[in-house]
Amino acid sequence: MASPTNTKGIEAVLANPPSDMPSDLTLAFLQESRDRGAIIAILVITSFVMVVVALRSYARYASVRGFGLDDWLALLALVSWSIAHKHALFRSPS
Repeated sequence: MASPTNTKGIEAVLANPPSDMPSDLTLAFLQESRDRGAIIAILVITSFVMVVVALRSYARYASVRGFGLDDWLALLALVSWSIAHKHALFRSPS
């Protein structure tokens, strides 16, 4: 999956490369998407955080029989994080 890039700019740099640029770089290589690893890491960390917040909420409710402001803020942060990353990760490419 190719990312939207400035192909003309890349071609211009490849036509007259700087002295420290590797000689085997191609336009196709530079246009390859390397997002998969980052997306997987974000999904793993988000899943871990959801489990931690769920266990924290359960423990807090079981021990105190109610939520405090810190519990509601943790849930709000988790929901905000999830919504923001859902839109960032799963948007349609332009």
